[in-house]
Amino acid sequence: MKSLLIITVLLALISFDVKSEVKWLDISLASKHIGVGDKFNEENYGLGITTKNNFIVGFFKNSYSDWVVYGGQEFMVESSGEIKVGVGVKIGLIAGYEQVPVFPMILPTASVNFKDDYRVVMGVIPIKSNSGNLGAVVTLQVSVGF
Repeated sequence: MKSLLIITVLLALISFDVKSEVKWLDISLASKHIGVGDKFNEENYGLGITTKNNFIVGFFKNSYSDWVVYGGQEFMVESSGEIKVGVGVKIGLIAGYEQVPVFPMILPTASVNFKDDYRVVMGVIPIKSNSGNLGAVVTLQVSVGF
């Protein structure tokens, strides 16, 4: 099932007319788990795209070292100028976790955009640990503009 999902996302990624539809090539890099223990994979490599209509699709290796796929839409408000600071949210579905096969994705984000050529996006996900402690996962993604 996971292989089928990843193949589907890869086909979606390569089926876009890159010059007319894709705004960003998104490269997932890492996460940091705060207040919830240290037994997590924090090297969350993956690829995705953001279209000019702000639709997102991609895959990455999650905190449990499983490959997951996601799709949805990004909503971002940015300042103007050559270097833009933004805040936003990515909303959609994510699939591939063992505990819940498909579940909603809501990822608040902050970004720095350099001349629409490159951007750095950080996400913050509040979570509760197995012991009941409140913590967070901070995510890191870089994007290359088209």
